[in-house]
Amino acid sequence: DHITDELITNSLQLFPKKVANMTAAGIAKTMKYRRDRLQETAAEFYTQLAKKSIVRGSDKKELFEINRLDDENTDIKMYDTNSDGEKQELLYHRVFKTSETDEVYIYGLGDDDIFRISGKVNKGIRLYVVGGPGKDKFTDESKVGGLGKKDRFYDTKKGNKVKTGSEAKDK
Repeated sequence: DHITDELITNSLQLFPKKVANMTAAGIAKTMKYRRDRLQETAAEFYTQLAKKSIVRGSDKKELFEINRLDDENTDIKMYDTNSDGEKQELLYHRVFKTSETDEVYIYGLGDDDIFRISGKVNKGIRLYVVGGPGKDKFTDESKVGGLGKKDRFYDTKKGNKVKTGSEAKDK
């Protein structure tokens, strides 16, 4: 709406006269074409990015709550925590759609992170949960129909607490 034909034409008139005579028509045509396809291009780009998504924590303590809401929606929230691991400020929130996303990689990165996965669904997104340094806690109470396990936990072997249900595999 904001990039009108008039705006493009006026902008190209700012070129030096010789350059404008040689290139302005071609540049204007290209800019209008790209402007007209911007929504479509953005949607295509989103579709590519959404297939494999990443949620990054920090070097501080965080609580990650992953809830499989239904066959289409998986809710992921990341909270700052106090020294006791109690939920504080919401730092990140997104609902991922099974129809758009195949995998989500969740990185705790540093300190003592807490990961909780819950929900019972027939189909769901594969989750890769990576703890990093620190004494992390992994709890998976989710259930996804089908044969393969949907949740994978990766971390060092020392100092972590892992409570897996039928859906998780501790790597």
